[in-house]
Order: sequence, then structure tokens, then C-alpha cells
Amino acid sequence: KKMAEEADVQQNLAVDAKKRADEEADVQQKSAAEAKKRADEEADVLQQHQQKLVAEEARRADEANILLQQQQQKSAADAKKMAEEAEVEFDHEAGQLNLIIQKVSCSLVG
Repeated sequence: KKMAEEADVQQNLAVDAKKRADEEADVQQKSAAEAKKRADEEADVLQQHQQKLVAEEARRADEANILLQQQQQKSAADAKKMAEEAEVEFDHEAGQLNLIIQKVSCSLVG
């Protein structure tokens, strides 16, 4: 009879130990699940931040390209204007030169 009681005690201890082990496993599993959830949330935040940085960088690059294009267009317009002014100046000087040639020719002939 005493051995039967001892066996019952051992059985109860084993059941309690298994119950505690199961509870501990549940706690560990919940803890791991929460840690994974936090890690996923952190990864999402980092990814959103990275996307914002990339978008900001792209926006800045676009602005820089627009400014560069505007500068190039202004430079081209300035160069064209200078060329036109030089052409007008050249035409004027050529006209003056022609007048001088005509006067010299007239005085030589006359």
C-alpha cells in the first residue's frame, strides 16, 4: 500500500512538473511572439523611414536637374543674345567700312 501511495505522489509530482513545463513553454512562446511582433514593427518603421529618405533624395535630384536645365537655358539664351548683338555690331562696322571704301573710291575716281 505504501508503494502505491509513493507511486501516486511520484505521479502527481510528474503531472505538476509537466503542467509547470507547459506553462513555462506558453510563457516563452508568448514572449517570442511579442518579440517578433516588436521586431516586425521596428522593421516597418525603418522601411518607411528609408522610403522617405529615398523619396526626399529623388525630389532633391529633380530640383537640382530643373535648376540645371534653367541655368543651361539661360546660358544658351544669353549666348544667343550676345551672338545677335555681335552680329548687329559687325553689320554696323561693315556698313561703316563700306561707306569709307565708297568715299575713298569716289575721291580716287573724282
